[in-house]
Amino acid sequence: MRADPGMEGLILFAVLLVCLCIVLPIVAFVRTNRIRSLELRLAGVEAALHRLIRQQESIAAPAAKAPVVEAPAMKAPVVADGPPAAEAAATPAPVPT
Repeated sequence: MRADPGMEGLILFAVLLVCLCIVLPIVAFVRTNRIRSLELRLAGVEAALHRLIRQQESIAAPAAKAPVVEAPAMKAPVVADGPPAAEAAATPAPVPT
């Protein structure tokens, strides 16, 4: 004895509906747990970032308050009077007589 095709479709639909009612809540529960763990990890990363920012600010603050020391002004070296090297090379040497 075989059930008519309409009844087979109805039974298949009922089984599918029951499976979905069991599977979907499990999937939702697993996803909720994953989201919660990601939120906790993100909170840890944010806290570490805030600590690093505060640490960098505390290190940079004393350096900014330090007085600026200027180097003493140095005078240019004295150059002997005479033609520049380019001119000296361009002019011919005097011929001895």
